[in-house]
Amino acid sequence: MTRMWENRANAASGVVRDTEPARQGRGVIGAAGPPAGRALDRCTHGVDTGPAVGLGDRNGHSRCVLCGGLHPRSWRLPFTPAAEDRILAEFVATEELQGYDGLLHGGVIAALMDTAIIHWLFQHGIQAVTGDLRVRYLQPVACNIPLELIAWLVFPCPPLYHLKAELRAGGQPLARAEGKCMRREAP
Repeated sequence: MTRMWENRANAASGVVRDTEPARQGRGVIGAAGPPAGRALDRCTHGVDTGPAVGLGDRNGHSRCVLCGGLHPRSWRLPFTPAAEDRILAEFVATEELQGYDGLLHGGVIAALMDTAIIHWLFQHGIQAVTGDLRVRYLQPVACNIPLELIAWLVFPCPPLYHLKAELRAGGQPLARAEGKCMRREAP
């Protein structure tokens, strides 16, 4: 069984592969990955450091298929703060996530956008659920290329938040999304 997220490592050994995305610090989605509930710490050069504890894990998303550290097939998307109060994840999507041959599935793109929007809120200490998500597909998204996923706040009106996200390759926008989210109280 293959994992949906690979952090550039061999599942059995934890050895970093010498690939261009690995040298650029990007994850790879859609190939064999680390053991269930495990993540690789980039600072340890591919050494398996134990269960992942990311923003998703601390915000009720520990079993999320896109970001959770405890989901056995999680992609463990690596969101980090970026300039202009944005968040960023860099990764490579493989053919296992394609719709048409060589192209990333549109539903996967929509899921990525939703996750980016929610992670912007997580970065700001807000747990929320998506009430509305509108995706605009600008260009076909090829598999096996470095991608950037970016999200930012447009307008806050607590408990409602309006955010945007963009999927890019080489600085060029490939898809855009707008989402409206509502704060949820932590259980």
